[in-house]
Amino acid sequence: SSGINAEWPLRPGVGEEARGCHPSGAFVGWFNGVPEFRDLNPDLITSDTIPIIGHGNVALDCARILSAPLDHLATTDISSHAVDCLRRRRVKHVNLYGRRGIMQFQGTIKEVREFTKLDGIHLSIDSENVNDIRNIISTVPRPKKRLTELLLKYARHSTPLSPSDISVSFKFGWSPIEILTNTDDTVTGLRLRRNLISGN
Repeated sequence: SSGINAEWPLRPGVGEEARGCHPSGAFVGWFNGVPEFRDLNPDLITSDTIPIIGHGNVALDCARILSAPLDHLATTDISSHAVDCLRRRRVKHVNLYGRRGIMQFQGTIKEVREFTKLDGIHLSIDSENVNDIRNIISTVPRPKKRLTELLLKYARHSTPLSPSDISVSFKFGWSPIEILTNTDDTVTGLRLRRNLISGN
């Protein structure tokens, strides 16, 4: 399986160098056709779930490439070798994990809206303090309010997936603890810690 560390480095010794764990710069370079990353060849077949660490625009860009409909990807300027690899994907779930809460979300409203424009993407938000945020949202500056309102629109979105859909879930309040591997040092999973979210 594959995963992307998009926003911050893990502490040493937790598996970040394992096969199948890709820094965001390498993954972005791969789909943009940068020669040194052409042979990255991410595994999009072994597992149907891809974890991404981070909620910034780079993380969102990686998630969008992994989940966008193939007919849409074919019209973009991403590399042909990336499109060929994505055609073989069996990815059904892309989960983006952020350490903090919705109010600290680092992505832009433009990047979030890109997901809502694409058919076949099931967007959802998973956070423990949604009701608290609804109570204070009227007090935040307008740009942050607009972004937060858009995110809350997809809070625990319960519309069922169709067979061809891919879910993209922004999960708040999680810190990566360890990248799990098998005896061949290939990624098999991600161990996370739940964070207490307080304040705005």
